[in-house]
Amino acid sequence: MRAVRSIVVAVAFVLAAGPVLAEEPADVAKRFLQLFEKKDFAAIRGLFAPGAVVSTVDLSRTEPPKVGQQAAGEWIDGISKELEPVAFNGIEILETSTLAFDQGATVSIRFRSSGKAGEHTFTNEGIDTYSLTKVDDTWRIVRYGTFERLEFQ
Repeated sequence: MRAVRSIVVAVAFVLAAGPVLAEEPADVAKRFLQLFEKKDFAAIRGLFAPGAVVSTVDLSRTEPPKVGQQAAGEWIDGISKELEPVAFNGIEILETSTLAFDQGATVSIRFRSSGKAGEHTFTNEGIDTYSLTKVDDTWRIVRYGTFERLEFQ
């Protein structure tokens, strides 16, 4: 009887909460930034589709732009090591734009972040672009691009 009561309570709770909404492409992009801030690269890896790529454009006031492209897994391995000494104060989403179709979507997020790396503080502004497609009815990133300027103080 106790088990039946627990099941009834659980079903009532689910019904009261309403239907579970499917995740939208912008939700995946925002979750990426939240995980990036926490440096949870294992979870970030799970947001990418097989064969995904990452392209980067790093701007500097004193040097030519640095442009790169690599497989998502290679990028995650590299960025996780690069960010080991970094402590983020936060990543602020300034603006989000989405263009979505049935099987594909593009999300652009303008952001600002700040933090500390060693003895230096930094600010960072840019635009991240996520190209997503559905894999087994779940939005996954097939191409992640970042265009940003990082400045150390």
